[in-house]
Amino acid sequence: MKQLLGGYRFGGPLDEVAVDEPRAGADEGDEVGFVDRRPGTVLGWRLYQGWSCRHQTLVGVSVRRLLVGLVLALAVAGCQADRSGARSAEAVPGASTTTVGRQALQPVRVASACTAKGTAALLKGFFAALSAGRVRDLDGFFAPAGRFMWYANGVRPALRLNSVARDRGSLLGYLQRRQAKHERIKVDSVDFNGYRASDRTAHFGMLLRRSADDIRGGRQPLGGKGAVDCDSQRLMVVAIGNRG
Repeated sequence: MKQLLGGYRFGGPLDEVAVDEPRAGADEGDEVGFVDRRPGTVLGWRLYQGWSCRHQTLVGVSVRRLLVGLVLALAVAGCQADRSGARSAEAVPGASTTTVGRQALQPVRVASACTAKGTAALLKGFFAALSAGRVRDLDGFFAPAGRFMWYANGVRPALRLNSVARDRGSLLGYLQRRQAKHERIKVDSVDFNGYRASDRTAHFGMLLRRSADDIRGGRQPLGGKGAVDCDSQRLMVVAIGNRG
């Protein structure tokens, strides 16, 4: 039994599609479909456009025109999607640009004394206080006992090595004795080697020149290295040796 759809019967194989005669009493403005088995038909039907026409008048469009129309429609839809995507990708003022679920990397906050400029200022300040005989100021340049490591001098006179170099308690007395000899240490250069987050320290190399009452032949060229405790922003390591 063939089903009736919009006045047309459909039933049996697709190549047996039939069309009813116009319904009795149909108006001239009714749309009419038709069977066309010639090449260029779809499922036995040549498609018709959706405007009204008189019955039994063929208003067909070819499959080629249909395909062209579909391609154009897809192209327009694609352009609209691209524009929409571009708008959604634009940064919103004040909005975060981080990916969802990922936090932006925050820069490590480094104490001012643990920058290149801060380290040089700290080291030069200490040697200036030592050279000027400011005894009361010297202790404040060094990290507390829990962070202090050593103040060592490997060049005669006034050697300070091994366990003695690690003894913070005897450091101030040692420096006072060097002041009594009018020791003067001038900083020629400071080479900042960077901040280390694992133990919160900054590292440096230095070139020095030393003079004192017990040093003959003029100023003594020295080299050395050290570290700053970034928690207390004070010196934790000073190691003085011969200049290489």
